[in-house]
Amino acid sequence: MNRARWAWLMGWGVLAFLHVRFGSVASVWEQAWSGSGESAAMGRTILWELRALRVVLASAAGAGLAVSGLLLQTWFHNPLAGPSVLGISSGATLGVAVAILGGSASFALFGALIGSGVVLAVLWMVSRRFQSPVTLLVFGMMLGYVVGALVNVLQVEASKEALQAFVFWGMGSFSRAQGMWTFGVVLATLLGVGWAWFRAKSLDAWTLGPLTASSMGVSEGAIRTGVVLVTGAIASVVTAACGPIAFVGVATPHLVRMAQRGRTHRALLPNVVAAGATLALLADGLVRLSGGSWPLNAVLSILAGPVIVYVLLKKTWTP
Repeated sequence: MNRARWAWLMGWGVLAFLHVRFGSVASVWEQAWSGSGESAAMGRTILWELRALRVVLASAAGAGLAVSGLLLQTWFHNPLAGPSVLGISSGATLGVAVAILGGSASFALFGALIGSGVVLAVLWMVSRRFQSPVTLLVFGMMLGYVVGALVNVLQVEASKEALQAFVFWGMGSFSRAQGMWTFGVVLATLLGVGWAWFRAKSLDAWTLGPLTASSMGVSEGAIRTGVVLVTGAIASVVTAACGPIAFVGVATPHLVRMAQRGRTHRALLPNVVAAGATLALLADGLVRLSGGSWPLNAVLSILAGPVIVYVLLKKTWTP
């Protein structure tokens, strides 16, 4: 295991321990391990069902979005490609807007999943008609703009209370950790990592260009379908569970590339997973330190924004 991976894992371990150990209720740790009766039961509930579950959700979401960013940057040969570029997050936002602004806030999570699923299905169908990845990228962006326009219309017609709830959802949060949705995020991330690991050599070949990859026996259609479905599934479930999460998918692969020499996907993938989980936990830790008053996406923008600026100022970039 290389030093960079050790560093990411140690950082994640420290942050995970701090998340579980400390919180607004100072005596939870002692109650859970040394208390008795109702006090101990309450401590264990807070420790495992709130704090530990939140760590799992944040880690899985960060890792999944980071892997999605790596795959999309490879496929599009674009350093700014991320999980939101295909419009899937916008589809989830539309589903939530219909639920919350329509007065059915309890169905918001399912609305996000349905909205992103519809956009993902559209992308999968049209991806077979486009020969160029750039065309698919532009289509996804235009689809995101159209969906965003529909959301704006719904916001204008919504009540003040519903609009406030929708705005808060759009800030992103890992505090909504629930067993079913956390399991869904973990499963989607594991499937995405597994697919990327299995297709690592094909992805390495794709970084050399479509013609070179084809001459090496790589099926463009199989890679395109896999990337769209994997990144779409991860973005759908994460957005449904946590809201739209900014910058993790775009910035994390670049952070990893800065810290290591290896450029193959099997060298990058474990570190991208660890770095994504660490970045998400770091941002969530800062949100908790603020008492929950800082929006998660604002913190992520402060942490990851300079990375994007650095990438833009570089003269060269290689996936």
